[in-house]
Amino acid sequence: MELCRTGWVYKKCASNGSLAVYVGTRTLIVGGTHLEPLKGVLVLDRDSLVQNISNDFRIWGQITLTFRYGREDEEVLGLRFCNEAILALKQLWPPMQRDPEDPDDEDEELTPLQ
Repeated sequence: MELCRTGWVYKKCASNGSLAVYVGTRTLIVGGTHLEPLKGVLVLDRDSLVQNISNDFRIWGQITLTFRYGREDEEVLGLRFCNEAILALKQLWPPMQRDPEDPDDEDEELTPLQ
């Protein structure tokens, strides 16, 4: 599995260290009608989650597109011109049962870390 081509890995971590997300790119690449998949790794500290969280706790992942317009100097002044669109929303923890008849469930098979 090739995570990133540029050699950069972007990391976002929870303040207590129980959850971390690593992605190879923050940019979605669109070529004609094809959208290149966003690849990444989610790391959960199960011991920390079990100790501090109730049984009905869920972790959701959301991919949001941000369309920015305007000038950078306006952002320095506190003005921010952007629109946001939610591209995907999925439950990450606990893992959901996969429905083999669901055509929208196009997840690739998970592979072990190399």
